[in-house]
Amino acid sequence: MPERTTQNAQTLLSPRVPRDTEHERYHPELEEELKECLFCLKRNEMMFDLEVDTDLIEQRIYERQALLCRYRYLLARARELGLQDTHFTNPNGLDAPEHYSSAADLAVLGAYAMENPIFAKTVSTKTVQAAGRYLRNHNKLLWVLPGAEGIKTGFTRSAGRILVSSSQRQGRRLVAATMDAPDDWRDHQSLLEAGFQNYQVEQLLAAGEQLGARVVAGGEGKARILAAEDFSYALAQGERPQIVLGGQDFAYAPVTEGADAGTAYVLLSGKIIGRVPTVYGETVEQIVSEKKPFWQRLLER
Repeated sequence: MPERTTQNAQTLLSPRVPRDTEHERYHPELEEELKECLFCLKRNEMMFDLEVDTDLIEQRIYERQALLCRYRYLLARARELGLQDTHFTNPNGLDAPEHYSSAADLAVLGAYAMENPIFAKTVSTKTVQAAGRYLRNHNKLLWVLPGAEGIKTGFTRSAGRILVSSSQRQGRRLVAATMDAPDDWRDHQSLLEAGFQNYQVEQLLAAGEQLGARVVAGGEGKARILAAEDFSYALAQGERPQIVLGGQDFAYAPVTEGADAGTAYVLLSGKIIGRVPTVYGETVEQIVSEKKPFWQRLLER
């Protein structure tokens, strides 16, 4: 009968397999599953005299777990970006149950991705020669739409033709996204052209602009509330945004000029389209009362 081993499962984990990377961290419960699986394989190998390449099996398990960790990271990033209609069950974008998104979320994701200079340069490159091969970007908009700079084509049976595009003119970048659109090249040309023609960027707030005033309790008078930075937004003709100050209508003395005064919210049709930090416009000192406390006046009688 084969000798039983008392070897700890932890020692079965090959040091050649990376334990952690920036966005592929092991979760404790999955780590325990991996240890148990390898322990059983090693035990069977010894009991039945089998040749089991546990290092290879461990590598495959790690690769599967890394895949799971990638999609968990994608889920977390989606929530951070405010993608409310997106849920990932894999990191490759292929059809799967409970794996979905929306055109609006893809547009937000595309705009965020274009803030990365390397990504933006890659998706806007028309042709490139690499390793003796000539590669051509099959995004047609790069050749027919002024200012086009990407972004991504795609297709699955469930979603149909998918396209996320971007165009930049005179410092303005617009991003469009469509799903299940058979004529997406023409659709995107129309969408982006309409966006540039019908929307104009307007400066709604300038740094130092007074947005209101706040009563200073325990001080004398009010303190002005100023925008701490500029804010601009693309508006259609006739759109009128509102500026709303957050926080209370008063502040306690002392108030210092330039100190944080909270946040101003920019609303359009009741929806927040921007947040601007504010500061106090002057210093309001605390008033020190010269009137003696009641108990002290009582004792002096």
